[in-house]
Amino acid sequence: MKYFTPELFRAANSSDMDLALDASDQWEAAAKSYRRRLKSIKKKLPAGLNLFLDTIDLHDAEICGLNLQVSDAEVLGLNVQKATLFAKIREGIVVLSYQLDSTPVIEYDQLPASLVSLPRLWLYDEFDILEGNLSPNRVTHEIFLSDGVLIQFRFTDFAFKMFPTALSDPRCSPAVDQRERLVSV
Repeated sequence: MKYFTPELFRAANSSDMDLALDASDQWEAAAKSYRRRLKSIKKKLPAGLNLFLDTIDLHDAEICGLNLQVSDAEVLGLNVQKATLFAKIREGIVVLSYQLDSTPVIEYDQLPASLVSLPRLWLYDEFDILEGNLSPNRVTHEIFLSDGVLIQFRFTDFAFKMFPTALSDPRCSPAVDQRERLVSV
C-alpha cells in the first residue's frame, strides 16, 4: 500500500501520544493524496469499479471469505484467473469479482498481536492503475484487514453485486480463529 500503510496504522495506534498524533496528521495527508490520485485515474478504471466506488463503502465490513478460481491448464502452478471476495455490511452481503492477470498476493502478520482484532474486518483499501504496461486497464486493489492480513489483486476487470440481508448468516460471525486462512482453492 502506498498511502494507508500498515506502518502508518501501527504508528497511529501507538501508546506514545506524540507518535500517534504525528501519525494521525500523516494519515490525513495520505488520505488527501489518495483522493487526488483516485480522482486522476478514475476515467481509466473499469466502469464496474467506478460504480462500486460511487455506491459501496466497505470500511469495517466483515470479510466472509475469498475464493480463487484456478485455471484447469495449470493447477500446480496456481494460475489463478478469477477471485471472488465476500464481505458483510449492515445492508447485506457484497460480492466482489476480479478478473485477474496474476495470482493474488496475500501477506499475513502485518500487525502486532496487540493491534489485531477479530472478526476479520476491512480496514482500508487502495486502487491504482499500473502505469507503463501494454494492457491499459491493469488495476491494483490492495486491502488491509483488521487481523493483519494484506491482500493485493492485479486485475483487468471488476464487478460487484449487493445481496440485501434477509436472514443473518451464522458463518459470518466473530467466532473466527485468527490463524484461519482466507483462501479456499
